Amino acid sequence: MREHVADLLQRYLPGPMRPGAGGNVSMKCPFHKEGMERTPSFSVHLDLGLFHCFTCHVAGDVRYLLRLLGLPRHQIDVELKIIQPQLDLNREKMEFEKKHFFVSNDPFKAKVTLPEALLGVYEWCPTSLLEQGFQMELLRDFEVGFDKNQQRVTYPLRDMYGNLAGIVGGRTLPQQEPKYKVYEGGHRDEKTKKWVAGDFGEWFDEQFYGFRCENHDLIWNFHRVYPRVIEAVSEGDASVILVEGFKACLWMVQSGFMNTAALMGSYISETQQRMIHRLGGPVYLFFDNDKAGREATKRIGKLLWRPLHGRLKVVQYPEEDVKASFSGESDSQPDDYEAQGVHQMVANSLDFHVYMQR
Repeated sequence: MREHVADLLQRYLPGPMRPGAGGNVSMKCPFHKEGMERTPSFSVHLDLGLFHCFTCHVAGDVRYLLRLLGLPRHQIDVELKIIQPQLDLNREKMEFEKKHFFVSNDPFKAKVTLPEALLGVYEWCPTSLLEQGFQMELLRDFEVGFDKNQQRVTYPLRDMYGNLAGIVGGRTLPQQEPKYKVYEGGHRDEKTKKWVAGDFGEWFDEQFYGFRCENHDLIWNFHRVYPRVIEAVSEGDASVILVEGFKACLWMVQSGFMNTAALMGSYISETQQRMIHRLGGPVYLFFDNDKAGREATKRIGKLLWRPLHGRLKVVQYPEEDVKASFSGESDSQPDDYEAQGVHQMVANSLDFHVYMQR
């Protein structure tokens, strides 16, 4: 049945079809930019025959889609004669299983997988990161975008298997709080009983009512790092650097350390610990050079050292910068250093037990 729906779409919609998770495919939307958008934002669920554009927000079922494309009613009936009964059954099944939508037995898999086309809403270039020295190609590769409505740099969150699990918006204006915002769906406040609008818009809540992303069950960029590590043939190729934030991770990758992942903060959850325990090579802690970062290095290091059988190291900041941090004059982080300096700091890493004895 999926093949029939896919064939129907390819005959009437522009551009190639990109497979996604959960039965969704992405295509270029025929209703804006004359079908020439760079990032496909038109998502179709092949099992349900439902579509939605995450940019112009047109939505409906395949019958409505064909009507919008100008097909006469009798031709639409012919096109859908075979697949319509199965689509109806699939939608009934979806409604029946809706209450189990958030249940997952795999701790490393996102409870809810979002359609890839959602990223098309944020395909704008984050110029603030370009001004800080990040390369355009790197930002595109990591699908870093910009939310014009909230004026935030957007970072896609993915589970260990690469499924899109959520989006985080980083502030670009001084008055914005919090610094990093995990986007959520709308919900009804339990105390006031009033509806609280979500970050994605009303259209999102129709399909993902009450959506919440537990970002501390994820490690940013781990879906790329983990496959490389388990296929590594040498200890050097299996090494992983853990940092706190998105920009630090991007900067380390841009500096040549491809196996860098971010905890998205100075806290580590049990799920994140279990993910790191699966690594077979050395793990380097390279947290921010401030009080919170130093405390996190000790706290998280104690949690990881034994399960990693001692394969844990701490990246050292230059001595003068450490002294400045202790005196409150400066707080640095990995993306404050040129690539050459980053390589030197990693080369000067200490075994965790040696670091704790200093």
